Amino acid sequence: VQGKRFRLRCFPKALERQIGMCGGADTMCSCCSGESHMPKVTLDPKAFTHVLTCVRADGRYHAAVTDRKDAEALPWGGTRRWSSEAVCRAYYKMDEALTIGWPEKGQIGRVVDVGAAPGGWSQCLLERGASHVTAIDPGEITEPAKSMQGLKHCQVKYQVCLPDLIARNQPYDMLVCDVNCAPTEVVAMLSDFLAVLRPGARFVITFKKFSPSGTCTVQKYKENKEEALGVLEGLCDSLTVRHLFNNTAEERTVFGTLKAVRG
Repeated sequence: VQGKRFRLRCFPKALERQIGMCGGADTMCSCCSGESHMPKVTLDPKAFTHVLTCVRADGRYHAAVTDRKDAEALPWGGTRRWSSEAVCRAYYKMDEALTIGWPEKGQIGRVVDVGAAPGGWSQCLLERGASHVTAIDPGEITEPAKSMQGLKHCQVKYQVCLPDLIARNQPYDMLVCDVNCAPTEVVAMLSDFLAVLRPGARFVITFKKFSPSGTCTVQKYKENKEEALGVLEGLCDSLTVRHLFNNTAEERTVFGTLKAVRG
């Protein structure tokens, strides 16, 4: 390990703190500091040469070391962004979703991002080849997403700008939504946008265990998901539910393709 500097990635995330990711360069892994026959490892989350991945599963620890160039290579030919370059951690959720669902670069088209702030999903979509993203959110879109070519920010609630989008008659190829609300509410938003989505359009939405009062039980969440999926089945030609690595414990990401012919 002499001359090598490592970025630490762990699952579960709390393992990073246990191993010793204190946040600065020249930080020695705590499990390797002091009296030990193991060589010391220098952790550097920015100027790293390698990625050290550690996973705890079924009471056992698994580790792997990857050269930075290999760790940054993505299936579609791009380069992975690390946390200092992405608007927010939600960026990685969309990055993973597109990799699993539609890995082909440049086939995304026009996208409407509902509940877009601070812009992680919009940033990822534009980097992956979206020709245009309409980001709808009363909140701020931050850099670098804010200045990206192809981004239009409608800084209002979607109910305010939707009539104008309908009047423009410029259909979208995809809808994405990562808002904090119950699954049935997310599906209701998708239904509201059918008028601006072309037949056969795709979508990526997040189901979350959420209620404004914070009293959503596991059972209520399960029932709400089942109700929402029942509605989606009537709208879609294809539908997939996945628990992504970048989802929280209760979140689920839903991919779908709307019916090519609407009744």
